[in-house]
Amino acid sequence: LEALPLVVATAPQSSGFSQIVADDENVNAQLIGVTEAYGEVNGLETVSGQFITERDDSAYSKVIVLGAQTAEDLYGEGVDPVGQRVRAGNMLLTIVGVLDEKGSSGFTNVDGSAFVPLSTHQRYIAGSEYVSSISVEVIDEEQMTPAEDAVTAELLTRHGIATEEAADFRIMNMADILDSVTEITGIFTALLAAVAGISLLVGGIGIMNMMLTTVTERTREIGLRKAIGATDSAISAQFLVESVLLTLIGGALGILTGWGIGVFGGSLLGIDAIVTIDAIVLAASVSAVDRRGVRILPRTSGREDEPDGSVEIPVVDSVWRVGPPGLGGSR
Repeated sequence: LEALPLVVATAPQSSGFSQIVADDENVNAQLIGVTEAYGEVNGLETVSGQFITERDDSAYSKVIVLGAQTAEDLYGEGVDPVGQRVRAGNMLLTIVGVLDEKGSSGFTNVDGSAFVPLSTHQRYIAGSEYVSSISVEVIDEEQMTPAEDAVTAELLTRHGIATEEAADFRIMNMADILDSVTEITGIFTALLAAVAGISLLVGGIGIMNMMLTTVTERTREIGLRKAIGATDSAISAQFLVESVLLTLIGGALGILTGWGIGVFGGSLLGIDAIVTIDAIVLAASVSAVDRRGVRILPRTSGREDEPDGSVEIPVVDSVWRVGPPGLGGSR
């Protein structure tokens, strides 16, 4: 493939998952057999030691390069493990390098992976000379489609396949990978939006019922306040403040809970959970809209108890007036 005019470099890979053990620590990581070109094609850089070399590949060297997260999981933060030995399967490997943080490259989480020479992986781990994938670097982005067509034609010829529909391989460029990731993200976003909408509806109904119960159980207080001159707006403001406080507290707890779950879940999955100000503002805004909608019924319910808008309260049987003897102290 490297002989094709539009191709700059190719990087064959053989990959699989393996338990990597170092002293008392172990991690289940993707173990990838690569050549020196893999680091160049994917723009990988080391913070310590070096990447796999052609000499390592030709000599079937039992060496390994750790991704940033894999190294931290095995040895802790700030520790340089170059020169240490780890076990992958039944094979002892010497660490020759640690990669800088990279994130995901295509469908590979580079930070959570480990790399060995391709020949070593094929002979001692996979037990086969086949490769699982080949990364291809082209001259520039504008030549992506012509290069993809050329690679497809070359592979069809080598595999003896007449039509592209019958191909026993699949070619994906970064645009295809981005589309796939975007589609998956869109599905998760829609699912989360549906769950959030249902939660919002249930929460709104809960607030409405609670405030309605509060108004119903406090008719004496409402009647007493109206008797001493309180206006409808003052009484409505009282319950409005209570509903505001309830939704603000609930919204704050929801934001903190969501942030905590994001951070905790991200730490378990090995990804960074980012909580933006926009997300917090959106959550607060939705809470405010929910509050505005559900407070209408409780505010007006008290006025519907009687046709004229009054509120019926029990008559007090007796009133004590206390004063100095002879000045009207009586029952």
